[in-house]
Amino acid sequence: MEEAAHVRGGMYWYAGPAASPDAKYLAHTTPAGAGTSLGARTSETEAIYARFTQRKRDSAARVAGLQAALVQAHRANVLQDSPGLSAVIVASNGSMARMNTVHTITFVTFKRWMSTQRERDAMKRRRDALQAEAVQELLDEYLPQLGD
Repeated sequence: MEEAAHVRGGMYWYAGPAASPDAKYLAHTTPAGAGTSLGARTSETEAIYARFTQRKRDSAARVAGLQAALVQAHRANVLQDSPGLSAVIVASNGSMARMNTVHTITFVTFKRWMSTQRERDAMKRRRDALQAEAVQELLDEYLPQLGD
């Protein structure tokens, strides 16, 4: 949190007074819009600006990573907290196996949720919605007791 406080607001170069229009000055702005001049353009103010913009980029990348991790955690929680479904499946050669998976209703709920996530690829969102719709139709038609 302390690191984030150092990159709040912004920095920009602005032109000097009319008497010296070629002069540039560095300003620091707060999130509320207030500004403070940090002085004329020198190697020191250029270094301040470079450090600030690098920390700002690093902070933005860290936030994006945390947001992605939050989405992943939410997905995992939805699936982990759901009731399970266990069934015996039979292969075309007659061999049998037990399949453990999330409950069908959870699958539909999860796929509907995935289809609303704006950061997800549009094609995948559409596929998620179609999968949820198809499974819901199968449930309604052939397994209505699961919807109770």
